[in-house]
Amino acid sequence: MRLICLALGVGLMGCNAGGPAGPTLFPVTGVLTVGGQPVADVNVQLIPVELTENAVYSAGKTDASGKFSVVAGNGNPGAAKGKYKVVLSKVAAAAPGDNLSPEQVKKATEEYKKATGDKPPGQPGENTASLPFPKDYAKAETSPKEVDVVDKPVTLELSL
Repeated sequence: MRLICLALGVGLMGCNAGGPAGPTLFPVTGVLTVGGQPVADVNVQLIPVELTENAVYSAGKTDASGKFSVVAGNGNPGAAKGKYKVVLSKVAAAAPGDNLSPEQVKKATEEYKKATGDKPPGQPGENTASLPFPKDYAKAETSPKEVDVVDKPVTLELSL
């Protein structure tokens, strides 16, 4: 009987040992400036170069000083190891990890529609004229910036 309890206890410990499901995440922080000036309220997205079923998307929103920290799609801080395209979007939509009230979501939706002409990001007809950064950064296909996340913290200096 003790052997069964011991085996069951070890099995249960093994189920919890790794914490929440998903890959190990590493801190990714940075600063976004355009023409030497910080840019606020920009979503900095890390889009995996290799889109596999295990790919993990991460994003963060710049503050008034242009600083950001990314959060993975599962809500945990950081990004998984891999190569990413850096994509920027000036929409007031929530980044992963944001806790917005219904009023803030409504305001963000209205600002998004105003900025993009009510087109989803990257779609034909998107209003890129009002973007505070070069429009090449608005799509993974055209973004010139890539980042490698390895097994240590990454700091991005996005000086555009």
